[in-house]
Amino acid sequence: MKEIEQLLIKSLQAGESVSVDDLGGLNTYHDSIDVIANSKMMDEFLKILLEDITIFDQAAESPLIQDIVIRSFANNNDPVAIRNAIETLCTQPGRLAYTFDTLLHRAGDASGQSLNRGYFLLGAFEIAIRNKAKLYSLIGYLISVKTSDDPRYLKYVAKIIGVCFTDFQTEDLVDKLTEFVAAKVGEDDALYELGMCFLTKALNSATQTQAISNFDSAMKLFKQASLYGRHDADVYTAAILTLKKFVDRETISRLKEQVEALKRALSIYNAWDNYNQQIHWVGLRNTEIFYWYEMADYLTTLLQHFTTPAWLEPIVVIEKYLVKIYDCSRTIFKKVATGGLELLTRPIIKAKFIEQPEKVFLLEQWLNLNKDKELAIIAQQLQADIEIYKSSWQTGNGEGAVSGSLADAVPSLAQLPTHILTEFEKFVMAYTADQTTDVSLILKKQFNDLTNGLKAVGTYNYPEINNAFNTILFYSLRFLELRMDNTVANHSKAKYLFQTKPFPKEDVLQADYFEYMQPVMLKGKIKVEEMDVAGGRADVYFEYLSFNFCTEVKREFKDTSFDALKEKYLGQAKEYQNTSAKVGILLVLDLLPKPNGIGSLESNIKLEIVSTTKDPEPRGIVIIKVPANRITPSSIVF
Repeated sequence: MKEIEQLLIKSLQAGESVSVDDLGGLNTYHDSIDVIANSKMMDEFLKILLEDITIFDQAAESPLIQDIVIRSFANNNDPVAIRNAIETLCTQPGRLAYTFDTLLHRAGDASGQSLNRGYFLLGAFEIAIRNKAKLYSLIGYLISVKTSDDPRYLKYVAKIIGVCFTDFQTEDLVDKLTEFVAAKVGEDDALYELGMCFLTKALNSATQTQAISNFDSAMKLFKQASLYGRHDADVYTAAILTLKKFVDRETISRLKEQVEALKRALSIYNAWDNYNQQIHWVGLRNTEIFYWYEMADYLTTLLQHFTTPAWLEPIVVIEKYLVKIYDCSRTIFKKVATGGLELLTRPIIKAKFIEQPEKVFLLEQWLNLNKDKELAIIAQQLQADIEIYKSSWQTGNGEGAVSGSLADAVPSLAQLPTHILTEFEKFVMAYTADQTTDVSLILKKQFNDLTNGLKAVGTYNYPEINNAFNTILFYSLRFLELRMDNTVANHSKAKYLFQTKPFPKEDVLQADYFEYMQPVMLKGKIKVEEMDVAGGRADVYFEYLSFNFCTEVKREFKDTSFDALKEKYLGQAKEYQNTSAKVGILLVLDLLPKPNGIGSLESNIKLEIVSTTKDPEPRGIVIIKVPANRITPSSIVF
């Protein structure tokens, strides 16, 4: 064992953090390039080199560093070292783009181990998806791979082809996977990824016929992949069946049965397949599965409200369920345009939304906003008709009235002058258009204000930390927004927010937040009640390869002012940042009585930048209050 390896082992065994200078400096590193490149600890050497910000210029990577990194990937053959080094690359692929040619060359070297070739291909993919010129090189390589190559390696190739097609829709990639399936190579990965290709094609279909055909093809392939024990294929089979039952207008009871089957498949998948999060494509595919589960959940709730409208708070039904599904390619699947899903679901939704009963609700809201003298003459009769209609629903006599027109539900509507009726139609159109935005303007502003404020924290400005924490922060804000909008009637998970006797404990909020955040983690790991963090406990702990974050979860029923929360809890939340990124979140279950409502989104969020004379390094803590001990909107007083 060489001297530089002995130095590294000694430091690691002592639990010390190691810098390049500790190992002799950059020139010594480079002089030992053959040792490092062939070492079983190559990954540790690279990690130290790439994380030591004192030895490279932010604007341009040192040629010495590039030489060490390229030689390490070119020479090393240890599977563990290669795997860990590729994981490090996955956290900063843009910076390591110069390794692309080396990685692709080693992936294509048929004399190499299939496992190592798969890791090199993953590294090349991570770089290529951020660099168009290299992307074309990668796609060119993928479609040139022969079916006679090592069968174990072809499984990796099939996976990367499928993920590439999801993002870039190059038809040659579908042809290559079809070739794999026909030749019976790539096994379950080829079947599964070809199914994912047809799923993507279904989402982008231009006609309803194309959408149905592509969904059917995808489901057939997923069923074949399921024979290999692919639990993720079971999830997609169940998800597509859920969609088909909705399109076929199955009863709510049958649709619920199908969603339960989807939940079971998802639970099995999470239990058996979710352990391998360090492989980046698993994170990508997990996110897609989460989108389908979210869509199925929306469909079920939406159909529930088609059957029995929630008259106390129907605005939640329209905003959070109906419009989500009506424009689901954008709102759920994060695409830039509508596609096959809308072609299947919109005709059903239009028949419901544009007529009864949601339009009756909009009429009632419009009457409340327009109390001029001309309208007042018949407004009383319109309101009486609306109350009769609502009463018929509540007693179960309105079951068959969904497909009727608004005039059928509110007969006195015929008395409205034409110009006033036109104003109401404009109101409906404006309302619908206003609610089809994906992320609310208020949430966007809050996010932008917080991220601008966090720039005062030095470690937040590291690109890797910035990107990771921004993701956690955005979805934490979305969690708050959803829980503020949720009602017991519309979302069972919100029940604890209305509970008073006894008050819910912080572990209920912790579990709810953890469950929500888990599927949106593309990289890193998420844990609960992580022990020995600054000698205490971090309730939700986000762990990445070279840094981590904490969300400390508390409950408060005495004083939930931001000043009081800062004094009582910020010291503990700040402690969790001592050895890593100096940013975090304090999530507080606000249990004060709320007779006047839960306040605005903005009033429940605040950024605190803190430092002390002994510790001048700025820390950033985002305080988020989740309003609990709530009453229904109809009980609120002003």
